[in-house]
Amino acid sequence: MDLIDQEFLRTLRTITKLTLTSEIWDEVVSHYPDKYKGLTINSKLDQAALMSVSEDYYTIVKGYLRFYGIPILAESLCAGFMWGVSNLRSRGIENAPTEVKRCISLIKHQLQPQFDQLEKKLE
Repeated sequence: MDLIDQEFLRTLRTITKLTLTSEIWDEVVSHYPDKYKGLTINSKLDQAALMSVSEDYYTIVKGYLRFYGIPILAESLCAGFMWGVSNLRSRGIENAPTEVKRCISLIKHQLQPQFDQLEKKLE
């Protein structure tokens, strides 16, 4: 994960106060079974472990965006991370919940130079 991705994820975690849901946990464990072997969503995870889960989930979301041909932009990353790529695909960004749209606006405001770099890098 490069510096732009790390900064995006740090800001996203700060804005969203990411909560580890069973959906996120199941998705991460299904992609990285050996890494999380013996752990459950009810395990007491320290801050470093929670950071690792969010980094792995971010990587998964980016992979799904690429797979489905969705441009990896601020909007799609936020929506995919918070709302899920399947919702993004089926409902479209214009129908994202208010919370997701608010997050997109905050992230773009805080990280616009980094997003410009990220979008150029991924073109």
